[in-house]
Amino acid sequence: MKRRIFAVFLLAAFAFSLAACGQQPSEPTTPASSAGPSAEPSAEPDAEGWVPDKMVTFMVPTGAGGSSDLFARKIAEIAEKYEFCPVSINIENRSGGSSTIGFSYLNSLRGGDLDNYTLGITPPGFWTSPLSGVIDVYGIDDFAEVSAMAADPLCVVVNSDSPFKTFSDVVEYAKEHPGELKCLGGGQLSDETILTYMINDLLGIELSYITMTDGSNVLAAALGNHADLYILNPADGAEHFTNGTLIPLAISTEEPVESFEYIPTFVSQGYDIVHQQTRALVMNSSVSQEVIDFFSDMLQKVSETPEWEEYLTDSGLADIYLNSADFDEYNDELVASYEKYIAMVMEDREE
Repeated sequence: MKRRIFAVFLLAAFAFSLAACGQQPSEPTTPASSAGPSAEPSAEPDAEGWVPDKMVTFMVPTGAGGSSDLFARKIAEIAEKYEFCPVSINIENRSGGSSTIGFSYLNSLRGGDLDNYTLGITPPGFWTSPLSGVIDVYGIDDFAEVSAMAADPLCVVVNSDSPFKTFSDVVEYAKEHPGELKCLGGGQLSDETILTYMINDLLGIELSYITMTDGSNVLAAALGNHADLYILNPADGAEHFTNGTLIPLAISTEEPVESFEYIPTFVSQGYDIVHQQTRALVMNSSVSQEVIDFFSDMLQKVSETPEWEEYLTDSGLADIYLNSADFDEYNDELVASYEKYIAMVMEDREE
């Protein structure tokens, strides 16, 4: 499997999050779906091996209505529709502290009655919070990989008034004018920050990175042509790509994304840059492999449905399904990559 490099988010309020780790859910528990069984034949769980005999919970460490929440609800909806899971699936939101509150809670279930029945959804902070060294409430090794289901790509964008028409134009100019080009993206240790550092590192150039609070501000800046380059989730800029206001120069997936096949990848232009936010599910490392295997198999079935394919297309996500074993192996690569670029960012912040 070709090495991929993925990136992640880190929000700024870690100190606040540590004080809150023991709190109750920040959003009310809500059912995943009211959809009844499909008229199509269902896929019953295997007769042998462990199967859940009481309600399963997907713990979402972000607020209701966000991308991670919708991701969890879509999985639960499909699993219940096709009866891939013999019990109902509940969605529980425990937001705050760049995922630390939610994963501290999940870690607290270790060895308890709910351990085999609770899975965590991984937003960016799942990796960056512990790997940044800012918190030590839990570590990556406290959790076991169940399945990776999708990934959010990023793209380098210019305003239509830009003199740059290809990503190669950017690289050539940057090599001759180090530090001159300004690149806007998300804050601190966001996906966008990591991608910019990766580009600088792997291509031997120096783009000057400027952080902004969120993607909507980056989009507004791009439309106003306030910098040279912008790092955007392509789903945020799709309308403006279509009307020609913004021009995407490269997308960070290894293969083209179905929703954005018109955007060339870095790889197709000769640059070995692959960088995405992984959307996955994990459980406590105390859970047996038999339990992990049940949920990994369930999630694979979900990933093979037309509803999941439609969700990925509509959401502009890349399909990167990995079962438990493959995700475990790939996570080693993720962690190594995160550690490398987080260290670079932290070093620059100290100067």
